[in-house]
Amino acid sequence: LKVNSPFTFFRDGMGIEGTGYDAKIYKGNIYLATNQGLYTKKWDQNARNTYDFLPAIRGQVWTLNKFGNQLLVGHNRGAHVIKGQSVEELYSNQGTWEFIQLSSEKELLLAGTYSSLIILNQKNGKWTYRNKIKGFNESSRVLEQDSAGNIWVSHGYKGIYRLKLNKDYDSVVSKDFYDSRHGLPSDIDNYVYKLNDQVVFGTAKGIYRFNPRSETFVPHSYWQKWFGEKRNIRFPQEDSSGNIWYAINETPHYLSKTKEG
Repeated sequence: LKVNSPFTFFRDGMGIEGTGYDAKIYKGNIYLATNQGLYTKKWDQNARNTYDFLPAIRGQVWTLNKFGNQLLVGHNRGAHVIKGQSVEELYSNQGTWEFIQLSSEKELLLAGTYSSLIILNQKNGKWTYRNKIKGFNESSRVLEQDSAGNIWVSHGYKGIYRLKLNKDYDSVVSKDFYDSRHGLPSDIDNYVYKLNDQVVFGTAKGIYRFNPRSETFVPHSYWQKWFGEKRNIRFPQEDSSGNIWYAINETPHYLSKTKEG
């Protein structure tokens, strides 16, 4: 008889509809992103309490990201910021996939949209829309910035882009495109991630790295050792202890970091 479980299932009987995409705990509340909208309730010991629907955000919610003291929402109709039980619109020209903070400019966020990249600017503790980046008009669902400042964007059906932005972060000054002709196992299912603060690439045959001398992608010997070869590693995330959580074929996996590293 199993009397206890470490898992709690959030079901439609709790007021939730749709497929789950993201979740965040923010200022004492939990927020759930689904393809029907955004749901929230007070985060307490009774995890089974009914959730409230935020009517200001209906339809597909892709992501929830915390930056500073604000929670941003990537949505089918743009970008929003949470304001208690309501939301404030930041950008509405097109759907927004994801946000990352630029390493050299902490006051700026780079957001990937359905067909572009945009910049959000922080003023007086609030994020506001600043500009669209000229020179790049591709879907930008997965993106990262490397130590040299380059922006890497993985396109699920084409390949991988490397972008260099100007100092004002309003234009692309150079753009390189890579696919199976440059060492990737396939033109599809390539993703860019960060592990140990280094940009790596998830492919159909495991984790790869970029060789700047040959301008090609090669298997990453270190991460291949731990993740395995010929495995499509998805969504690796490091926790506060350095452990890595990831998925293979939608099945969760866990890589534990020892005291010796």
